[in-house]
Amino acid sequence: DPYGFFSNHRGNVGLLVLAGVGVYRLVKVGRGAVAGVLLATFLVPVLGELVISLRRPIFHVPSLLGATVAYYALVWGGITSLPRRGVRWGIVLVWLLLNVWGLRAYTAVAEREPWRDAARYVAERVHPSDLILFHGSWVQLPFDYYFAQYGLAVEEQGVPVDLFARGELEPEMKEADIPRLRALVQGRKRVWLIYSHEWYTDPEERVLHTLEAQFPQVNVWQRPAIRVFLFEKGTPE
Repeated sequence: DPYGFFSNHRGNVGLLVLAGVGVYRLVKVGRGAVAGVLLATFLVPVLGELVISLRRPIFHVPSLLGATVAYYALVWGGITSLPRRGVRWGIVLVWLLLNVWGLRAYTAVAEREPWRDAARYVAERVHPSDLILFHGSWVQLPFDYYFAQYGLAVEEQGVPVDLFARGELEPEMKEADIPRLRALVQGRKRVWLIYSHEWYTDPEERVLHTLEAQFPQVNVWQRPAIRVFLFEKGTPE
């Protein structure tokens, strides 16, 4: 399984050696161009995401699964170049066991964002006249997926802009966006803020500070990677 490359660190050293053997074998039989294409197919996406992530974090395992096919083709070339069949099958067996172990570890520790719980929490407390704000704006997608089952008609807005309004998935909250936020909440008695992944799109917490300045009462529900705020004027729930 391609997840094994990213989740299984125990076997990666051995697999890298085998991939190197696979490259050597291809070059030796006059297929250096094939080896180059396979290496580029794997390395360019991985290194490209690493470089881009220095500015905007996008390194995401599922987006790189296709690239690992070329890597494992080189590993397989290394295995088949070994002289003894018993050794080859022994390595394959160990490889499979390590991948199963890596996948088990990955599924056990992988963080799952509780959007179902967040949607239920809001649905049980929201009023028809409330406003629900989302930052980052793309988190409206997983929230609405679960919120829709409650059949509630509540106004929703993205902050700093609605989803895809700027032609980008994760627009940064800037000082110039504060007037729009103030206008959205003007005259409102209760405003919800679904606040997630803000550590790089709102590092100064401009959304949060602006709303705190407008509303005297704040309630918060917090889970891994998600904070749900209820800002209100008057008596809290």
